[in-house]
Amino acid sequence: MALGYLDYSDEIATPGESVVTQFDRERSAPGYNLVVSRQLAKAELFDAEGRVVHAWQPPGVKHFSNVELDRRGRLLVSGAAKDAGTGHLIVLDWNGQVLFEERIGSHHDAEWRPGGTIAALTRQRRRLPGVADGQVIRDNSIALVDPSQGVVWERSLTESLLASPERFRFQRLPRMKKGSLGPMIDLLHANSLEAMRYPEFAERHPLYAEGNWLVSIRHQDTLAVIDGASGEVVWSYGQKILSGQHDAQQLPNGNLLVFDNGLSRESSRVLEIDPVTEAIVWQYPPPGGDPFFTFANGSSQRLPNGNTLVADSDHGVAFEVTPAGETVWHFRNPHRDEEGHRATIVRIKRYPTEWVKKLLGKP
Repeated sequence: MALGYLDYSDEIATPGESVVTQFDRERSAPGYNLVVSRQLAKAELFDAEGRVVHAWQPPGVKHFSNVELDRRGRLLVSGAAKDAGTGHLIVLDWNGQVLFEERIGSHHDAEWRPGGTIAALTRQRRRLPGVADGQVIRDNSIALVDPSQGVVWERSLTESLLASPERFRFQRLPRMKKGSLGPMIDLLHANSLEAMRYPEFAERHPLYAEGNWLVSIRHQDTLAVIDGASGEVVWSYGQKILSGQHDAQQLPNGNLLVFDNGLSRESSRVLEIDPVTEAIVWQYPPPGGDPFFTFANGSSQRLPNGNTLVADSDHGVAFEVTPAGETVWHFRNPHRDEEGHRATIVRIKRYPTEWVKKLLGKP
């Protein structure tokens, strides 16, 4: 877990090779694919055949962690600045002009909220009595940012977890990183954040209530739902099941989708989980299917036709699979380093055709 991110894979990318190596037009979900290359600080929209239709690469950015596109063509970026490596949020318009920038130690994930505010993961170094023998830890928080006012609300994830021992217990982390205050333990390494968005399921379980937040906490192998008002952990899941997971998200049926990197198994998988029964109701690869493994990053997205879009980040590839696990679309990142190694992918997201065509000015 203490290892850094790969910028390029071991695979050699040949100039002029096909970007899309498999495409079943009948079974693949339509749309445009937003691909993030971390080390290039670049986001590109590809069509289904692998052609770039639009791109963003602002100056002064060291890397991109995650991006989100809205219907107005604004790109929300969670990344880091070149001059200090500080985590920051950037909003770019369709033409790449910076509309907003805030350096708040943000990292990994951010999302638009109603009214134009932004929810983001942030990090701070601190000491907490009774945690890690008093050593410096890297705490993570959920922050709400108003573009006109800056941070207007923030809640520590460590404090929420400490206050809920009946629902969560910390795993010990012996590995330490060197920080400006001495050895530092990256206790949480939260890597995805979503506001709970289907309150119609709240009668089934309190985790669905409006105002709750779903977070993925990688170094604790945990998904947790935090009550934004009280800070209470409403629900947690994953220890001894997940291993270094990423990209937890909610599905319209009330289930959760998560990319389980499988660090302890050296085998990755995508899981759909019923959070109430904690049953795994779907997974890729299916039993007996071809294995794959990405140590870092990774993403998954349930598409409108029931297929799932997956990023095998460390190998710089992405693919779309049917519910039965059949591959109907396969993509290779065309970017390479001087030695020809393929650039890795942070995440991939598919956006509706009508959205992007309108932004491109196409009928």
